[in-house]
Amino acid sequence: MDNKYKCLKLAEQAQRQLEKGGKFEDLNQISRPTELIRSYNTLYSQARIDALDALENIREMSDAEDLKSKLL
Repeated sequence: MDNKYKCLKLAEQAQRQLEKGGKFEDLNQISRPTELIRSYNTLYSQARIDALDALENIREMSDAEDLKSKLL
């Protein structure tokens, strides 16, 4: 799945949640879900980088590339 498609699907899901339950605050009708997606993507990407750095610092994991990729 390409990144643009994922963002679109997440935006649609967020919009449905908003319409269904009103749990999200709809600040400007269009860009709010997009901003949430960007924020989540940034947070997720940074967490993966931090996790990879932590795994690299574990001596026993130095040759376990397959395991590291499965963990992330």
